[in-house]
Amino acid sequence: MPARKVFVCALELHIRTVTCPGVTLKARDDVYISASIFGQHKKTSCVRAVFPLIFDEKLNFEKVYTDVVDPAGLVTHLECRYFFFYFFCVTKLL
Repeated sequence: MPARKVFVCALELHIRTVTCPGVTLKARDDVYISASIFGQHKKTSCVRAVFPLIFDEKLNFEKVYTDVVDPAGLVTHLECRYFFFYFFCVTKLL
């Protein structure tokens, strides 16, 4: 039986700082960023809600594709996908 070809896609997302000149957040609770890539959901640690938001974190995502025949097929497959990023405020309960 011939060896089966697989493709591994790895993405390292390095989030350093988030700036938004002239903007202040009303809530002073902690915030974090959530990312959804390759069907995996990861989030940064919480930071104070004061700009610039300093995260300096790496989020690693990896997906193995076994149903793709060649690299061009993988590119086509990835072009049809969406990646989502969300910004969350964490409310502290007293």
